[in-house]
Amino acid sequence: MSLTDGYSRGTLILAVRTPHGAYLTADSRLTNPSTDSGQKLFKCGEHAFIGLTGHVIGRPSVSSIEGRIMYSGVLNISEILRHLSAIYDGDGSDLPERIAGLVFRILEPWWRLFIANREEEFIASCAGSLSFCEVPVLSRIGAIGRLSVVRFPFSPRGELLPPEKQTFDDNADGDLEEIRPFGESIAGDFAHLPLGDRAAVLDTVSILYQVGTSTHPHTVGGPIDIGFIDDNGASWIVRKKDLP
Repeated sequence: MSLTDGYSRGTLILAVRTPHGAYLTADSRLTNPSTDSGQKLFKCGEHAFIGLTGHVIGRPSVSSIEGRIMYSGVLNISEILRHLSAIYDGDGSDLPERIAGLVFRILEPWWRLFIANREEEFIASCAGSLSFCEVPVLSRIGAIGRLSVVRFPFSPRGELLPPEKQTFDDNADGDLEEIRPFGESIAGDFAHLPLGDRAAVLDTVSILYQVGTSTHPHTVGGPIDIGFIDDNGASWIVRKKDLP
């Protein structure tokens, strides 16, 4: 039996936190097939945005020794997150736990069906990464801005591991300035980049995606979606026309 690689991947999410508010951004490029229409950023209720990097859609198939497909199946992480964003009405405080539980509940049996006993083939297609996907979560809980990420890791032997949740320093005082990338790495010192107002942030985000596209042209590019959170809640700044 052999595993056919049918995975669409997407990579670069930027979280930008400033005294005037916080931003979560995503490009639109996916692989296999190559397209610039991927959705990797979702608004969850009135207080949060979530992003997606890594494996966005899985379309693997398992073939017999004679090369004929025995079974296949689609795992659409993007659609799972889109569904969650459509029904979520919380304040964002429980989003990491909701994401971890929902995705893992679907991912675990899918993994047993398609990856177990074919781990080496899958790992070879992951370019050294030991994370199936990552979901950055940007929320505002009361007066506190919070950035966290949910990861779905696997071991070097290809065993699916429980989700990992990491929370970064809360912006409790409102004076934090930082740019934090998720997914593909982009080289450079972000500390000097201007973040003083919205126009400066948008210029900086555009520059960083240009760097990402030049460094990772197969996985970074296309239109950029930008979500924003401040005291007034979560809102879109830039949004692809085909988003619901």
